[in-house]
Amino acid sequence: MRARIDFDGQEFPAQIVRRVYDGDFLARIGRQFKFDGQSPDINAKIFRMGISYITSRRMEDREDFAKLNKQYVKLAREIDKFRVALKSNADLDLPQVMYFAALELSESAPSGDFPGLTDHERSQSGEPHFRELMRLLNILANGVREDMRQSAPKRGRRANWGLDGLALNSAQFFAVELNKRPFTIDPHKPFKPTEAFDFIKALVDPLDNVSDDAIVTAIRAAKTLPKSRKG
Repeated sequence: MRARIDFDGQEFPAQIVRRVYDGDFLARIGRQFKFDGQSPDINAKIFRMGISYITSRRMEDREDFAKLNKQYVKLAREIDKFRVALKSNADLDLPQVMYFAALELSESAPSGDFPGLTDHERSQSGEPHFRELMRLLNILANGVREDMRQSAPKRGRRANWGLDGLALNSAQFFAVELNKRPFTIDPHKPFKPTEAFDFIKALVDPLDNVSDDAIVTAIRAAKTLPKSRKG
């Protein structure tokens, strides 16, 4: 049964994707496309593609689509300004400020991997807190920019912008996770399914009713974009 992805479905995109792209689904497409369907890093990228698709499809139905894009643009700028401000105030020793604040609040240090830090810096300084803050800001900035790109006004006819974004993200997935495996389409009609077509079909089919021609068009558009726009 196909998931309900419109606003009336009452579920957030992340909830839908984690329910639909369950362990069995990930293992199955992992076998089909020859990647590790149990890898947390790879699965996170699969989840992100599904979430981005649903978010874009929902935004297409909003009357305030242009207003939403302006909000993303403004937020992206504010995040960048904040990151610059943090880096340009080294004389304030913000890691140490965070260290003492964490002690006062009884907050433990982040448990992530922070290369280059000594044992003393890991346990007796705020450098882990500061690095984790910058890491999370980078994640947020990338997520906002992706949604900003998806919500940007498009010229021409109304299209499935979620599918366009899914094709772009799939091309990046093929280049990085699948070791530059060819991301191609059959130029002839009636066309023969390719691995790129089958991959997008596998991801979108549980979420939305999309025609084969629409998938081919999205792949063709992704292949013609400059490299700087991909990923």
